[in-house]
Amino acid sequence: MIKKAYANTAVGQIHYLHTEAQANLPTLVLLHQTPSSGEMFRPLMTELAKDFYCIAPDFIGFGNSDKVAEGAQHSVALYAQSVQLCLQELGIKHAFVFGHHTGVAVAAQLEYDNPGLCHKLIFSGPTLLSDELKQALPNSVVDASRDENGDFLQRYWQKIRAKDSSVSLDLSLRESLLALALSDSYKKAYQAVAQHDFASQVATIQCPTLVFAGDRDVLQAMVEPTVALLPKGEKALIGDASTYVCETHTTQVAQLIKQFCL
Repeated sequence: MIKKAYANTAVGQIHYLHTEAQANLPTLVLLHQTPSSGEMFRPLMTELAKDFYCIAPDFIGFGNSDKVAEGAQHSVALYAQSVQLCLQELGIKHAFVFGHHTGVAVAAQLEYDNPGLCHKLIFSGPTLLSDELKQALPNSVVDASRDENGDFLQRYWQKIRAKDSSVSLDLSLRESLLALALSDSYKKAYQAVAQHDFASQVATIQCPTLVFAGDRDVLQAMVEPTVALLPKGEKALIGDASTYVCETHTTQVAQLIKQFCL
């Protein structure tokens, strides 16, 4: 059974999903993409509940966590701090960490800021962005301004649905609603990832790190260059998958995690 809870931290209340804690199970922290939340990991958490104590926090400013404080800047460092403070509140000093897209950047920052926190890392869709992607990513976000006719709702739906029209309408609706809730912070999150010095950070990471991306993932081309930068990096294959690989290929992703971590 997956439960919901909050951790009270210095940056605000952090919402997280978690499986049943058992003394003999290692901890696995799952870090989401933009504009998503820990909800994207429900199927994966269900699949892994017998093998790990799974925690999927919503970064500060995302999902059901508090908004970023007025005057504070959205940054990967802030997102990672919100995760670290959540883990600290829960008494977790070490964990296996899985990140997807924005979650990869946050995972790298988490280990960079807290060396040794991560037993092992798994990067799904590494954010080693080209200069072109650094420009294109924030500009790809739809206009968040509201209008009387509700045209902005259609813009969000079309943007999210275009990511992968083969997934269920329910999945696209969930992501659209999360994007709507982010509002202007959607673009700020992408800007944070574009400004993040991922390359320098991963070059210092000493724990074993597994890297993969689906064949239809926009970040697939970044897998091998990321592995080359990592002191202990290795590549895995997942096949014909998109940005929603954790929900469309749940069993395969779970198997990769178990084989690498256990």
